[in-house]
Amino acid sequence: LYDATVVCRSQGCGFALAAVTDSRFGAPPNSTWFGNVQCTGTETSLFYCYINTSSSNNTISSAVAGVVCSAENLAVRLVNGTNNCNGKLEISYDIGVCNNNWNINYASVICRELKCGFAISIQGNYITGEESSNKVLIDMQCSGYESSLSQCIITSGLPSSCNNSQVANITCSGKSSLPVRLVNGPNVCSGRVEIYYNSKWGTVCDDSWDINDATVVCRQVGCGQALSASCCAQFGWGSGPITLDDVNCIGNESHLSDCSASPVLQHNCNHYEDAGVICEGGYFNIRIAKGVHRCSGRVEAYYNNTWSSVSFDGWDINDAKVVCQSQGCGLAIAAVSDSRLGVATNSTWLGNVQCTGTETSLSYCYINNSTSNNTISSAVVG
Repeated sequence: LYDATVVCRSQGCGFALAAVTDSRFGAPPNSTWFGNVQCTGTETSLFYCYINTSSSNNTISSAVAGVVCSAENLAVRLVNGTNNCNGKLEISYDIGVCNNNWNINYASVICRELKCGFAISIQGNYITGEESSNKVLIDMQCSGYESSLSQCIITSGLPSSCNNSQVANITCSGKSSLPVRLVNGPNVCSGRVEIYYNSKWGTVCDDSWDINDATVVCRQVGCGQALSASCCAQFGWGSGPITLDDVNCIGNESHLSDCSASPVLQHNCNHYEDAGVICEGGYFNIRIAKGVHRCSGRVEAYYNNTWSSVSFDGWDINDAKVVCQSQGCGLAIAAVSDSRLGVATNSTWLGNVQCTGTETSLSYCYINNSTSNNTISSAVVG
C-alpha cells in the first residue's frame, strides 16, 4: 500500500484504497520493466522510491501492479455531539481506521481540518457488527501537525490486532480562536507571544518559528504587518506552560490557533526558546468612556477588535496627562485608579502603563502587558 499511496498522490487522485497485484485490470500488451518497487509512502513520485530493476525480466506479464485511488481527499466530520466540534468521527468512503494507534495526534489533525481549535480528547467506543462490517479498514499514522487527515501516512498491511469494531469520539476546543497577547516588549505591538489555553497564558516555542507565523500573530492582535519573528526568548523567559511548538502557519490564517502545530502542550522546548514578534503597528486607539462628559471617565483601549479596560497597576498622573492631551482635553486634573468609574464590563488588556507625561499617545508609553490577565477587573483607570 505504500507504493500505491505514492502513485495516487503523484496523480492527484487522493489516497490509496488498494494496491492491486493481480490481473483485474487486464494483461498488458507491453513488457514489464519496473521490478521490486519499495516506497516508504512519503515520496511525491515513484521516481524517488527504491527500485530494483534487476528483478524485472523485460517480458510480458499476466499479473501487473495496479491501484485503486479514492479520486479525492478524505472528508471528515464529527456527529452526534453537542456541536460540530465534538462527537463520533465519520470518514468518507466508509473508511475505518485501525484503532491500535489512535492518540491525540489524530484528534489534533481532525480538529485542525474542521477549524475546531485544539484537540482535547479522543476515545474509542465499540459499535455493532453490522456497522463495522461495511467499513474498509486502513492503518494510518499522523504526526499531529498535518493540516488534514488525508496528509497522514497510510501504512502497508494491517496488524492482526486491528479491528473495525471501534469508532473514535473526539472533543475539540471549539471554533472560537484562542486569545493571543504580546508581553514584555517596548510597546503593545512587539514582545513575547503568549496564547491563552485552559485558563492559563502559555508561551510558543521558537522551533520552526518564522515570518509567516509572525504575520498571523500581528494580524490577530491588530498590529499590521510583521517586521520580524524573534527567537531565543528575545523578550524574556515566560513562566507559564509552553502551549505550542512546531507552529507552521501559511501566513493567511486569521488566528494563531488556526495554524498547523504539534498537539497542544506537547513540546521539547524550554523557556529560553520562547518566540516573539515585532510588528509595524505600534499605535492603538483609546477613548474615555462612561463619564459625565467626554473628558472624564474610564480609559479604554481598542485591541484585538474589541474595547478593553486598562489595568490600574502603576497608573499615575503622567499616564493621565498623555490621555488627556491625546483626546484634546487639556491638562490632567486627576488619575483615577479605583472603582468610582464603575465596574468594567470588558476585559483588561493594557497592564502597567508607564508614561513620562510627554508622549503624544498612550501607544508610545512603555507598557508591560505581562501584568494584565485579560480578565474582568473591579478597579479600572480613568
